[in-house]
Amino acid sequence: MRHSIFLLLCAVAVRAGTFVPAPSLNYDPTPQALLQDCRDAQKRATAALAAIASLPQTARTFDNTPWAFDLVLAQLYEDTSGDQFLKSVSISSAVRAAANECETETTWPNGKFYIDVFAREDLYKALKDYAAKGEVLKGDAALLLEKELLDFRRAGLELSAADRAELTSMRKRLTELESQFSRNINESKDFALFTREEMDGAPEDFISRLERAEGKYKVTLDY
Repeated sequence: MRHSIFLLLCAVAVRAGTFVPAPSLNYDPTPQALLQDCRDAQKRATAALAAIASLPQTARTFDNTPWAFDLVLAQLYEDTSGDQFLKSVSISSAVRAAANECETETTWPNGKFYIDVFAREDLYKALKDYAAKGEVLKGDAALLLEKELLDFRRAGLELSAADRAELTSMRKRLTELESQFSRNINESKDFALFTREEMDGAPEDFISRLERAEGKYKVTLDY
């Protein structure tokens, strides 16, 4: 069993091969720069959502309300996914911590930013105002509007203000606990010790890089 576990661990490491960073992703930001980028993206999304909410009912169309709403959230995901990714791959613990904080704020769909978005009465009203116009939608367009309205109802927009506030608080607390649990797993220092015989079949260059402890080879869970 131990031999099988070891082979599984080293197979993952060997198959990774030569790592070539994507040119569009900054793999070496400072923690401050990462959080600034994450929060700038949230500010842009907030401004775009405010523009959607401010439209008069008579001016609402599919493109400027349900479709625009979806595009804002999709753009936020696009703008912050790189920052969140560094939680799992950065060699800096400070950067990983900053990326974890960004994930807590903006991971879809349970990040605190999204929780706040789907607790907004003005955005829910904007979608309902458009739906009340009775425009005939088909296919994906009809499904999108239906799903957006459902997401708001699930977030408590049909509850009283007090109950909705309590639900929002509970959802944010759950997000914090999930984030902390994920970070604990990511930062785990667990390892297993193997004899040379138990490592039979592993590449020699992999074995030669391993630390030794108690006369055995130390295999960690690090990437």
